[in-house]
Amino acid sequence: MSKFWDIKSKNYSRPSDTDTLRETDEILKKIVDMGVCFDNRSIIDIGCGGGNYAIPLSMIAKNILCIDFSDGMLDILKEEVKKNNIKNIKYLKSDFKKFNTQKYYKKFDISFASMTPAVKSEDDVLKMEMLSNEWCVFIGWAGKRKNSLTERIIKAHNVKPFVPDGFGDVKKILKKRNIHFRSEVFETYWQNELSVDDALDDISATIKLDGAKPDRELIRRMLLDEFSSGRIISETYGRKGILVWVAN
Repeated sequence: MSKFWDIKSKNYSRPSDTDTLRETDEILKKIVDMGVCFDNRSIIDIGCGGGNYAIPLSMIAKNILCIDFSDGMLDILKEEVKKNNIKNIKYLKSDFKKFNTQKYYKKFDISFASMTPAVKSEDDVLKMEMLSNEWCVFIGWAGKRKNSLTERIIKAHNVKPFVPDGFGDVKKILKKRNIHFRSEVFETYWQNELSVDDALDDISATIKLDGAKPDRELIRRMLLDEFSSGRIISETYGRKGILVWVAN
């Protein structure tokens, strides 16, 4: 799984990208409207990626510990921290499944996890709560992620495209435990322009994650059949959901 995210990191959005920052700000506003206060708070960012949330939150938070198991993603974060001369972000390479929760028990005001495979199970949710004194925040796919280009290529490998629903999974866990939560679901869209080689690597990694062997020559042909210029335009339409609840 970490290799998948290392490959994805090569073309992943940066925290300071205009469209990324706009969506991040909109989502953080939604979370604040749900009652969460980030000001002068200690935050753990689980599956932090390149720091899309940690970087803007660093301007108001007391301190942030960012953890991720991907070297590629952490390299992006390190570059952003250095570029922006940020002093209140620390980062740690760690698989959340193996993270030493006892060492950090109730060390943070907020447990934060966004668009990450790190939080899936009830045990993962309980670990989030064990780390937090105040709030838990989870952002995940909500049953819709549609990219027609990628889907066509995946189907050509006789693989059914996977539609993630991390929001729904965590919501079910909270309901099962009778945990009161606040939630919001919203639509999202983004566009990437990639070289053939970058698109080839990206789609191949997705096919491998789905358990199939990518046919790189087939993928290349399909990409060039649609984009003869060699510049691949990839459009994704999706739905995300936010869950906010008080840590027990």
